[in-house]
Parts: sequence; structure tokens; C-alpha cells
Amino acid sequence: SSSLSRCAAARLAQARDNALRLMASSRLAYLLLLLLLERSAAQSVSTLQPGAHALPATTLGNLFVVTRVSSDAARQPAARSYDGHDWESAVPLRLMVTCESGDCAVQIPSHSDGGYYELERFTADGAPSAEETAARLLMQAAFGPDRTSVASLAADLSTDAAAAVEGWVHAQMALPATLLRSYFRSKANPRLHSPLATGGVRRACDASSRWHRYAFSKEDVGKALSVSEENGVYSWRVNSEIRVELDSPSLAAGEYTLCAVSESVDGMLLVGAPNDACTDLTSLTNPTIVFRSQAAIDALFLLPASSATLTPIAGVADAAVLDALVGEPTLPPCTESILRTEGSEFWRFDGRLHLEQNTLDSPAAGAESELTYKSGCPNVAKTFLTRGKCKLQETCAPLVFGSQLLQLDAATLRAFYTLSSKYVYVV
Repeated sequence: SSSLSRCAAARLAQARDNALRLMASSRLAYLLLLLLLERSAAQSVSTLQPGAHALPATTLGNLFVVTRVSSDAARQPAARSYDGHDWESAVPLRLMVTCESGDCAVQIPSHSDGGYYELERFTADGAPSAEETAARLLMQAAFGPDRTSVASLAADLSTDAAAAVEGWVHAQMALPATLLRSYFRSKANPRLHSPLATGGVRRACDASSRWHRYAFSKEDVGKALSVSEENGVYSWRVNSEIRVELDSPSLAAGEYTLCAVSESVDGMLLVGAPNDACTDLTSLTNPTIVFRSQAAIDALFLLPASSATLTPIAGVADAAVLDALVGEPTLPPCTESILRTEGSEFWRFDGRLHLEQNTLDSPAAGAESELTYKSGCPNVAKTFLTRGKCKLQETCAPLVFGSQLLQLDAATLRAFYTLSSKYVYVV
């Protein structure tokens, strides 16, 4: 543990020194800001004719720039030097610069388009303020400042700059990591119909299950659409499943192919002739789910307002998630595809991924649902991130294994592959 403490202390000291160097060299950012915002404040500007030129040396607080000026007055940096450093090429032109023992030279190319090269000299006007120093440190060592963070750090820098930087580094290291994996998991919500090793299908009766009010989704593209008419009611079916009942013949009775779907009520819906390549299309709108026959309505599950509500999803048209159900009734057997609310709205279930919750600080003790997950427990490989956090769970597998004689035949080798998804070459 002592070696780890020394390592952590060394890393902290290195981070502090790097931050201090950023502050010390931040005059370049200040000078570049002058170049961008106060170009007219250049102390001197001289034109460089085509040919070889010796470049002047800079001192602390100076920024010299070789710039190409085009015929339309557009300016592009080509080379630069600042704070006594050697000259170097600068984007976007990257003019070749040669330096030897501190003496630098450049070859200015000839130009026939009316453009020319200039040497501009800038000098910083005094030391940057505490607010400017704080802003530059936050821009260079973090993801950028806001007014609150600049004001807070500037107040500390005004008292003791070194202690303020060290305190800021300590505070940053104490913050929890903002992991891409955690962010991705919080946003991942793809459609899913069969369980995976990483998660299963969120069931219709589960909290946060997803529902929508439009009759057709993108998953229906390429499927057969059947329209039938009875007593003036037109029933639209996909794979024998009734999706909507309409009282107007927007589409004549017959067989069709769903070619394109926009997932919103009144969104685009393109249908073609059955079994064709979707070349001769009929343009319709994606209808709201509605049922006209009382028998069809009575067969649907009624979601009482006292049991749960559907909360609209911000930024997603005509979609909602189901709040946690309170008491009875549930949605037996959690496989209902359509439900109706007390307000006579109809919603269709949209199966989505339910990720297994398995974190470093709280390892999964078993599958969250035996009905939805492919495997009983997650099995995560040991890495430098998980080392020291991996746990064997009694609910997943026995902690002590006994011996067993195996017949090494084709069936056994096949079982190895089936259970582990790995080929067995040597036993």
C-alpha cells in the first residue's frame, strides 16, 4: 500500500506541475487571442518579398507571425515564434522554417495571384488577469469553463496561485469518473425480441416499458399488410395481428407490402403491391391505433389510472413509458401487445433492451429475471478495471466444484462449444 501511496503522490505532483506549466505558458494563448481579436494592435508589420529571409528572434511576451495575405485580404498564418522559442510552421499553410543555433530562416515562395506575405509582431500588454488565467487553465486542463468556475478559481488564484492549482487538481481527482460506458448504458434503448447475455427484453408489465400510439413501426417494413372490410369497418393486419380498425377506405381491401414507415401518428406510410420491390408505391399516413368493434375493444387490457400511467417521452413523438404498476392488476401474463387507457387511447407495446445491472461496486447476484435473460448470471472478463472487484456469487454457480468423469466423444466436445461458445482443441 505504501508503494501505491508513493505512486499516487507522484502522479499528483506531476499533474500539479503540468497544470502550473500550462499557466506559465498560457501567454501563448493570450498572444493568439490578440492575433485573432486585436489584429490592428500589431506593433509593426513588414512585407516579405519572395526569397530567403532571416527571421527575428522573439522574447518573453512576443508573438511574431508570418502571414499570407490573399488578393481578397484573407489572412492565413504560415509560421510563428513566441516567448523566445524557435520559429515553427503554422497551420494552415505550414511554411518550411529552418533553424540552427537559434537562428531561423524561411523561404518565401513567389506569388502571381496578387497575394503577398507579411511579418507581424505582437507584444502582450501586461500580465493576464486572474480571470484570464483561470479561464485558460480550465480550457487547457478541463473541458472548458463557465462564469461560475472562472470566478471561483480566479478568487483562489488571486490569493495563492500554486496552492489554488494544487487544490483544483485535488478536487478534480476526487470527482467520480464520467464513464462513457455508464452514459451509453443510460441512453441505450434498442428494440429487442430475444434475450442477450448482457440483458433481456423489458416486459410489458415492467416499469419503464415502452409503448406507442401509431399503428406501424419501422420493424414492419417489408412485411405483408392485409386489409379486410366488414360492415364498413376496415381492419389492417400484419402477420394476422390486427393493428388498426378504420371506418374510411383509405386503402381498399386487399394484400400489400409495407415499404416505408415514419414512426409518428400521421407520419409517412408507403405501401406497394404484394411481394414486389416497392416500386409502385401508394402514399398514406401512419394511423393512430383505434378499434371500432366493441368485441375488439373488450378483448384489450384496460389500464386503470389508479394502477399506473403512461408518461410521454420528451422529444419522441407519440411514445411513452409505463410507470411502475401499483398492486393489481398487472398485465397478465406480461405479454400484452396492446392496452387501452381510461381515456380511450390505445397503445402498442414496443419491446426494448433491459440491460443487466452489474457495476463494480454492486456486482449482480443473479439474473434480474429468469424469463428474460439468456444466462443466469453475467460473466465478465477480468481486466485492469475489474481486478479486485470480481466476485463469485453462490446464486450463480457453486463456489466449490466437484470432480466428474467425462467421456471425450463428439457429444461432449459439442457441449463444450455450446455452453462456452469456444472451440476445444486440446484437453
